[in-house]
Amino acid sequence: MRGWMNWSRNSSWHLLPCLCLLAAVVLGVAGSSPAQESFDQRLSQATDLFNNAKMEDACTAFQQLDKEKPGDKQVQAYLKMSCKEVNRLQKTEEDLFNQGVQLFNQGQLDDARQKFEQVGKFQGLKEPRYRSKALDYIKKIDARQGEEHTFQEAVALFNAGKYKDAQTRFNPIAQGGGTHANDARNYLTKIDAAISAQKDTETFAEGVRSYNAHDYESAKSDFEKVFQAGGPKAAEAQVYLKKIEQAQIKPPQPPPTNPNEPPPPPTSASEQSLRAGLKAYFAGDLDAAERDLSDYLKQNGPKQSLAYFFRGATHSTRYFLSGENNSHEMELAIDDFQSAKTRDRDFQPPSKYIPPKILALYSVAESPPSR
Repeated sequence: MRGWMNWSRNSSWHLLPCLCLLAAVVLGVAGSSPAQESFDQRLSQATDLFNNAKMEDACTAFQQLDKEKPGDKQVQAYLKMSCKEVNRLQKTEEDLFNQGVQLFNQGQLDDARQKFEQVGKFQGLKEPRYRSKALDYIKKIDARQGEEHTFQEAVALFNAGKYKDAQTRFNPIAQGGGTHANDARNYLTKIDAAISAQKDTETFAEGVRSYNAHDYESAKSDFEKVFQAGGPKAAEAQVYLKKIEQAQIKPPQPPPTNPNEPPPPPTSASEQSLRAGLKAYFAGDLDAAERDLSDYLKQNGPKQSLAYFFRGATHSTRYFLSGENNSHEMELAIDDFQSAKTRDRDFQPPSKYIPPKILALYSVAESPPSR
């Protein structure tokens, strides 16, 4: 037993140097680095990179070798070729990208897309500088071509008179700030005008129907809306408004005489002036009516209140025909109405044949306006 232990102890001392040597060999192999490789080995590796078209890596490797061994002809030859090829590839990528940008700015979107797609698929560079930018431009082209399609569709709808549908398509284009943004805004303005014109045309037609049916109040409301809108029908609406004004204040015709009634008895000169004045008023001859009624009043005929009233009605008609601008005629009318009431407090005007506007002015004659 003791002998075996002595042998083991002695054997361990003999094995230790061998184990240390083996560990050194193993560690030396595993811990080797490129810096410890020979120049020729690294030259061979750089040449392999060049032959495999890995020009950026080859250029970097030959630049390092050139620093270690300046003037080596083989290194300098490969260095020149590899780095020159890198520059060429970078320049080619840059040119393709710039060509795409130029075509994009010119609106040649399909040609621009081809250039940007070439940049996106460009080979030979580890980290292409323009690839991500080219992809961004492709997205812009997709958006712009989508906008173009929508814009043309909207224009077709506008030309077909489908304004609401066109408006729906123009709105996002106008808000998006693309190439057709201003055009879309212009079309939206045209659509607003067209829709307003359509509405005015419908309102105008309704006003004409009411006017022909003698529903002057409804017609007036419609024509005023059209006139205030200032559209293409505004001038025609104004003409109708004047017709309505005249129709509302034009003295109605007196009731027709019965042919079976006996003729009236002879009248005096003053009575003839009164009748002539009334006839002229109902015929719309305001100048003759004023003259004849004034003659009757000068002759102190018995129907003073009636004469004053109809002369006041004559002045009222002129006032309303002026668009209520001739204040002098209004003052003359009120003076005559007041005189009619002063002559006969029980006087009642023949309201059946007098326009409501004139009767309304007659009613305020009790309190004449201050001057």
